Amino acid sequence: MFKFLLFYLYIEIIIEAAPLKSKKTNLVSSANGLLEKETYKKTRNHDSSSDNSELTYDKELSNIRFESGVVDRASNSLDDISTNENNEKKGNIKTLSDKTAEAELKQEDVLEENPVKGDVLKPRCIDNKVYFPGGNTHEDICFTSAAVSTEVPESSEIGVKILKMGGNAVDAAVASTICVGIVNSFSSGIGGGGFMMIRIPDESKENGSFTMIDFRETAPGALNTNLFKDKHDHIKSGGLAVGVPGEIAGLYLAHQKYGKLKWKDLFTENINIAKKFRVSKQLRIRIENFKQQIFSDPGLSEIYTKNGKLVEEGDYISRMNYAKTLEKIAKDPLSFYNGEIADMIVKSISDKGGVMKKEDLTRYKAIEREVLAGKYREYDIYTTSLPTSGLSIIEAMNILEHFDIKEIKEDSEKNKSYLHYHLLIEIFKFISARRGEFADPDFMKDPKKLVAEIISKGYVKKIVDLIRFDGVLKDKEYRYGSPTVEDHGTTHLNVIDSDEMLVLLTSTINLEFGAKFMDKETGIIFNDQMDDFYVPNILNSFDLGNMPSNILEPYKRPFSSASPVILMKYNEILMLGAAGGTRIPTSIILVIFHLLLNKRLSDAIMEPRIHHQLFPSKTFVEDTFPIEISDYLRNLGQVIEVSRQNSIFTSVQGIHMIKNKDGEKIIQAFSDKRKGGESAGY
Repeated sequence: MFKFLLFYLYIEIIIEAAPLKSKKTNLVSSANGLLEKETYKKTRNHDSSSDNSELTYDKELSNIRFESGVVDRASNSLDDISTNENNEKKGNIKTLSDKTAEAELKQEDVLEENPVKGDVLKPRCIDNKVYFPGGNTHEDICFTSAAVSTEVPESSEIGVKILKMGGNAVDAAVASTICVGIVNSFSSGIGGGGFMMIRIPDESKENGSFTMIDFRETAPGALNTNLFKDKHDHIKSGGLAVGVPGEIAGLYLAHQKYGKLKWKDLFTENINIAKKFRVSKQLRIRIENFKQQIFSDPGLSEIYTKNGKLVEEGDYISRMNYAKTLEKIAKDPLSFYNGEIADMIVKSISDKGGVMKKEDLTRYKAIEREVLAGKYREYDIYTTSLPTSGLSIIEAMNILEHFDIKEIKEDSEKNKSYLHYHLLIEIFKFISARRGEFADPDFMKDPKKLVAEIISKGYVKKIVDLIRFDGVLKDKEYRYGSPTVEDHGTTHLNVIDSDEMLVLLTSTINLEFGAKFMDKETGIIFNDQMDDFYVPNILNSFDLGNMPSNILEPYKRPFSSASPVILMKYNEILMLGAAGGTRIPTSIILVIFHLLLNKRLSDAIMEPRIHHQLFPSKTFVEDTFPIEISDYLRNLGQVIEVSRQNSIFTSVQGIHMIKNKDGEKIIQAFSDKRKGGESAGY
């Protein structure tokens, strides 16, 4: 059975793209059906301006062939290793001569020179399984037309139904987002906000057109930092913690500009779900975690308790008032901001000590912004701009491009891949340092200058030169900026439709259950987004502060950890996004890293997570992370803290699409099992 779909599909791309034009494209795995052996060598490139210093491989290649035995590759030993004298040596870091690089590229032509019986390089998706000639299948499910990936099974199914009704990816994303807010009310809902990145098919542009919808919450006009002087806890819960909700404005703007179906049709099934649905395992866990707040709030306790006890997993519950609110929004979405719903929102927040006025709601606008674009070798990268953390993804990939990750190795075979994690941790530290400077671009002096600096080759090279493979730096050597802030109550979803319109949407109410109260009249659970701002003399919920660029100001949008990303290469599309606060960028980078090592999408997402955000100065690893790697990292000077899986929580959603030689689509969609997600498609 083929364990690594990307491995084989990558071969197809190489053949179709031949002759290869870049030394960066290398096939390094020795395989007999499954990937049997990879030999890594630790390599560095210090001169990004010179193609002559490009890193290639020192490896053992032995009889690479497909499991069906149709194709054999000749053995070839590349042992003419030379060290580029222009590069600084650190430990056993080496580069290869151009002669070696050429030898490897020639090896890619072996498949071209040998006829392939049965066209083994044409995988197909049949009955939701990837089939290769010879009877081989891939374990992950696949689709041939469209897919939806969310953290809630019902939400993914609703998205697919919308697509089958003739809707596009935007329509499906709107309906799926509303559903997540109903079922996983601790993560998101119409009382919160978020960001959407859209890829619109455009025949005049090779990769299509891209746009971003910013529907992040804003601070009320009457809110200022002085209001929290003697009320430090009020920035995390209660009326003062609530920002002006942007979700409905953002979804409606996206639908009006890019949707196909009628707005009201996106709510029909969601309204029925809100009237009666089962408590999921994930919801039950959160209810237990926040039982004190649930029992103390009349709105929350009315929904999530029965006869004085918390509802159990599998129990039916009804959010009838929320269903009625959705019915009103389906008829008139603007009523949320200037009608009856707005009046009820203002009263509810005021009753909890807030200062939000109806004027704050009527003046709220979702904003369409430009996306950020970058490059990682042959991949084009697209991600969201400020106030999100998409810039961190591009920064990390720019740093990573200087290292040949498939050739990193240690002195022993056992430790050959351990330095991968050391490299990632060092990258995490550097990108976290700069995230402290991110903020609402409309309140920054020169946001374009900051972006240009962080993605500049000169800046990235300085970081690359600082990274050591034999130890770590002092904390102050990473600190170009300020610490970042933390949020938890977030969701992410991806949609690809039959026309290859893409939507990546991250929605949040900040911490789980937001401001910890529900309006009984509307059924809305409000965000506590003010905790994402910097308020002098107050640490946020992750004990972080001192972020002057992100200081709370009237009508300002707080900085966000959201960082959805699209990678495109030839006939291949990869979509990734996550929920999990400051751990979002690091989890996405980690998944991309595993995919670059030819792991299949599901394995890349379910690999044990590691996270470092510079403040505090320690690396958090999931309890499933190998102990021997943790010990190895400690010996290099990394401070390791083992955490339960839920305490280092990130939930990644991924969709990977590739077309075979006949133009047939193979779409894999995977939802992180850490949050009980399920993907759907057809």
